[in-house]
Amino acid sequence: MMSAVLDSACTSNVTGERWLQCYIDSLDDKDREQIVYSEGSKMFKFGGGEKLPSIQKVVIPAVLADKAIKIETDVVQSDIPLLLSLSSMKKAGLKLDLENDEAEVFNKKIALDYTPSGHYCVPLYKSDKTVEVKVLMFMKKWRIVDNMLEHLQPLLSPCLKPKLSMRE
Repeated sequence: MMSAVLDSACTSNVTGERWLQCYIDSLDDKDREQIVYSEGSKMFKFGGGEKLPSIQKVVIPAVLADKAIKIETDVVQSDIPLLLSLSSMKKAGLKLDLENDEAEVFNKKIALDYTPSGHYCVPLYKSDKTVEVKVLMFMKKWRIVDNMLEHLQPLLSPCLKPKLSMRE
């Protein structure tokens, strides 16, 4: 399952090349045909002061809170997930419920997930890959032994393999 990180400090949506390629790989052919590419022109400044130029702008189909949407995002040469900007969150009518780790998005309540660094993220697309991520999250939470994970590795999508580790 691909997710977007909620980043209210982000002035516009931005993602890294790897996340974009993994996301595109998760789409079916019909959805891939909807992707629109154009030239990027923005410069992004990240928390540590690093500045990265947009190498392209992409409009991707997604499903957020069971609603089919299009997300316009710039792409930078960095290994970052899709950062959903404040303006995009406002367009979705996003309201955070921090106490319950939920959000209201397009008038629908959804459970929020976390990144490993503790940032809230929302699932973007429903596919069979959702199952494999949920299983992995369960295994990591309950610290199921590494050798079980090794047996699952051949069945997983390439986008998940580099990130998998039971060791913290």
